[in-house]
Amino acid sequence: MTSARVDSRSEERLLSGLGLAARAGRVRVGMDAVGQSIRRDEAKAIVIAGDAPEPVRKRVERIVAQSGLSHRVVLDGDRLGHALGRPRVVVIAVTDAALGRHVLELAEDVGS
Repeated sequence: MTSARVDSRSEERLLSGLGLAARAGRVRVGMDAVGQSIRRDEAKAIVIAGDAPEPVRKRVERIVAQSGLSHRVVLDGDRLGHALGRPRVVVIAVTDAALGRHVLELAEDVGS
């Protein structure tokens, strides 16, 4: 299997995992909702779009570092948003521990 095919399959699995988490009601989207879920200890994993604006990315990474949560920077906001049935999304919190671990593992396979 070629590297491009593996990457494409990994991306599809990640986007499917995010869609599953969204359908289960286990995602928070956007800076305010994600920040609130982190402060309330609801967030289990954070996904940041690779094309997130630098100030947003730095702010999220600072908050994540303070909280000790795991995060990954992957894909772009358009693809992440499409997986959630929304327009462009640059930051996502997964609030279910098992789904969060699964999403982070899949995001690790995809890379940035």
